[in-house]
Amino acid sequence: TGRILHPVDDVQTYVILGHEAIPVCKDDVAGIKQMGTPGFKLMGFRPKGCLKRHHSIFHSYFLYPNEEEVIGSNALVAALVHRMAARGLVAVVRWIRSGSGPIFGALTP
Repeated sequence: TGRILHPVDDVQTYVILGHEAIPVCKDDVAGIKQMGTPGFKLMGFRPKGCLKRHHSIFHSYFLYPNEEEVIGSNALVAALVHRMAARGLVAVVRWIRSGSGPIFGALTP
């Protein structure tokens, strides 16, 4: 029609579910894009044999405990690495950096 659209009133976002268009508000879209708070989250443990060579698609990151921000982090990391090595396990983690999506990874002793 050549009429000027007003973003608040005239433009809506939809999600197609089946054959139906479901309207989604801006707050819901922002919540979906955020995907959680930045940081590491321990998702669980898997046997070391489950980690295959072809799972490594990015370069490695090295993590170091920060005793200045989290008191006792050196002891926690040392105990975690020692027990994982003794039991033959790797830790599965989710890492979210600010402004990007989640990355799943494995912490190996």
